[in-house]
Amino acid sequence: MAKVVHFEVPSDEIERAKTFYRDVFEWSFSRWDGPSEYWLADTGEGEGIGGGFLKRQLPGQPILMTVEIEKIEVTLAKVIAGGGEIVGGPMTIPGVGHIAYIQDTEGNLLGIMEKLPDEA
Repeated sequence: MAKVVHFEVPSDEIERAKTFYRDVFEWSFSRWDGPSEYWLADTGEGEGIGGGFLKRQLPGQPILMTVEIEKIEVTLAKVIAGGGEIVGGPMTIPGVGHIAYIQDTEGNLLGIMEKLPDEA
């Protein structure tokens, strides 16, 4: 069974968004060492998942959840067969995994990720 492993919160002002989530949910943040401004969110110990905060790139850009899957090509084929659409990727993020973005039959955007073998 695939599970949600990550979320992204697009923000017009990342610092304002981080302050809100820190104050409301007591999340903590650390800067990701990547090519663009991206903050990793630590949502606490236990069953919760972590996420990221990034600069909003599109008007109305929604919060995005990412689902970990076994094989990206197999899942992409299932997306198409099920009436969904591939809207980005697949691409590889070094040290993370193979990522693609899909749209479900209701127009919702999701990320899917196959972890790299050394990250599994």
